[in-house]
Amino acid sequence: MKRPAAARSSVAKKPKVEVPVEIDPVQQHCDTIKEGMFRSVEVPQTVLNMLSAMCQSALVSCKDERHKYQDGVVDMIGNVLIGIEADINKNIADLESKLSGTDTTRADREAAVKAAEDDLEAKKKETQAKKEALAEEAAAFKSAKVKVSEAQVAEKKAGKELDELILSKDRLESTVKDLLQPLLVEGAAGEDKQHLADSLMAFLQKLDLDESMIKALPEAICKEPSARGSFDSDVVSSLGQELAKRTETAAAAIVAAEPAKAQSTAALQAAEASFASAKDQQHLGATDFKTARDAQTEAESALKTAKKVLADLAPEVTQIEKDLKVATKDLEDFRSGPKSSLAELRERVLPPAEEDTAMAKGEEQGEEAPAAEA
Repeated sequence: MKRPAAARSSVAKKPKVEVPVEIDPVQQHCDTIKEGMFRSVEVPQTVLNMLSAMCQSALVSCKDERHKYQDGVVDMIGNVLIGIEADINKNIADLESKLSGTDTTRADREAAVKAAEDDLEAKKKETQAKKEALAEEAAAFKSAKVKVSEAQVAEKKAGKELDELILSKDRLESTVKDLLQPLLVEGAAGEDKQHLADSLMAFLQKLDLDESMIKALPEAICKEPSARGSFDSDVVSSLGQELAKRTETAAAAIVAAEPAKAQSTAALQAAEASFASAKDQQHLGATDFKTARDAQTEAESALKTAKKVLADLAPEVTQIEKDLKVATKDLEDFRSGPKSSLAELRERVLPPAEEDTAMAKGEEQGEEAPAAEA
């Protein structure tokens, strides 16, 4: 049978005792120096590798045991560390310079924000002025367009009136020439005479003539000139005089209407020229407004950037202070680390021999014995 677990004898295990590893101080210093050397950014990597490989062999020997080649290696290692320390110091000096210049930087950035604000305000005023000017130019364009329409109506009306007067005069003249004159000639053909008389009466019906003349004309006008009595001749003669009078009146009306037509044409041309000028001016105004508005947008962006640059100064100062603190600590660590290790190994000398130490102790005791006897 298996023994129960509780019945098993438990043997207490002895804890493992860690044996402390003895650290060679020379090796530790050499490792610190090697690590410090590889921070160099000026010395070529191949040189650093070479010095690292030669570091321990050169520094393991005490100062009074080294030969000149080992001394040369130690000097080169020292120069490398000096260069690294100089770089750290330069970085610290640069950071201190930046930190000391932050007041000037803040003043400059605040001035840049103020200048950007002033520029934006000026750009806004310019945009508003161009906007108002564009509104006036748009109103002028609209007014000029209305005037062109009015001038077109007036010119068309004047042209129509003149055309009607010319047409009326031409009809009167052609009526006299083509209808009345042939009826006054002896021997007109019967059918032609009746056709001419009918056409003449149709035209005369449109004129505001004396009613008695209109009634007497058909009979009088169809007779041969030689067959007409005094009454018929008077009627025909009165018709000729009336038509001639009306022709003269129409001609006078045409002469009177021509200046009005010319004036309306000139007015239309002037209105069209003003409209074209207003149109061009409106286009220029629109371009000026767009240019001003774009400049305002750029000024707004510039102000935003200037404000951001100013706002970024605080974290920049904080970062500089942080970097300066890190660099200062780095310098302290470098001096207490690689540089201190090199100084310690570089000046290390051999301890005095045991017999020399014993003799030194004996001499000290011999010097003290007479004093005891005394």
